[in-house]
Amino acid sequence: MRRRFVLATSLVTALFLGTAGPVRAEDPEARALVQRVLDAIPKGPLVATLKLTVEDGPPRQVELSHKFVSGARASYLEVTAPPELQGIRFLFLQPPDGQNEQYIKVAASRSAVRVSEEIRKQPFLGSTFYVSDLVEPPIDHYTFAF
Repeated sequence: MRRRFVLATSLVTALFLGTAGPVRAEDPEARALVQRVLDAIPKGPLVATLKLTVEDGPPRQVELSHKFVSGARASYLEVTAPPELQGIRFLFLQPPDGQNEQYIKVAASRSAVRVSEEIRKQPFLGSTFYVSDLVEPPIDHYTFAF
């Protein structure tokens, strides 16, 4: 079964693709846009600071480190603000052919925990993104439209 979503034109939204309502037919231009965005993801290591705004609370600041490890896309996120969320860490491993793995570690815990499918459906740090939006989607699982 193919999942469907409506493509927003913003680069960030396209990068962190989320699912939305169904569409009737695929638009080849929309699919090409998503492919160009995915192709533009840096192949070398990168470090970035992200700021997520939430409706009822202070913004969340996240430090992102990204690189390829043994052919797998690896992304490490650490929450640096606000203080009550500081120290939450996420690790996303995306092998080229295989199941994505996601892990979370909270400051109070001694070890990381693998994120289950149920947790991937939860909002990411109270934002409008979900944990599942933070990994590169298999492009063939979607139908694209503007």
